[in-house]
Amino acid sequence: MSIEIINDALAPMEMAALEGHLLGENILWNWHGKIVEEELRECEKKYDQQMTHLFYMNPTFMSPDYKCLEPIFYKLQVTVLVRVKANLTFCTEKNILTGWHNDVPQEWGKEHKTKTAIYYVNDTDGYTMIRDDDGKETKVEGNKNRLVIFPSHYKHAGVTCTTPRKRVVVNINYL
Repeated sequence: MSIEIINDALAPMEMAALEGHLLGENILWNWHGKIVEEELRECEKKYDQQMTHLFYMNPTFMSPDYKCLEPIFYKLQVTVLVRVKANLTFCTEKNILTGWHNDVPQEWGKEHKTKTAIYYVNDTDGYTMIRDDDGKETKVEGNKNRLVIFPSHYKHAGVTCTTPRKRVVVNINYL
């Protein structure tokens, strides 16, 4: 499997419902003082932080809000979820790459052929970098309603936005 990018991933009504929920004021966000492990960090520590909302951690749904993601699960044809969370990062003065990482242990992901999908909730100039097995890097722009899918053993890195005020993505690890 290679990197797959799907524009206009959700139907307009599905996209609007998801966007309204994740960009609204009624979702509970939790602060995390690190995006990646310290040894993987490629930015100043002050930028290595984000807000997250954990929807699912195998084998349990952690949030009743997961229902807003069902159209994405259907689109991905998910058979088994590993982890699902939303990430919210705030704008910075320049685009900053936080650090290359895997969401699941690299060998485990390769052995079980897990996938990572990132859904972009809003338009930003923040983006995602993905590095394949050959070291080739792909830049995926942060376009609203875009879905990128890649093998979980590929490393990836989020890049902060300078506009608008926040970047919100949904990160799904699955089979």
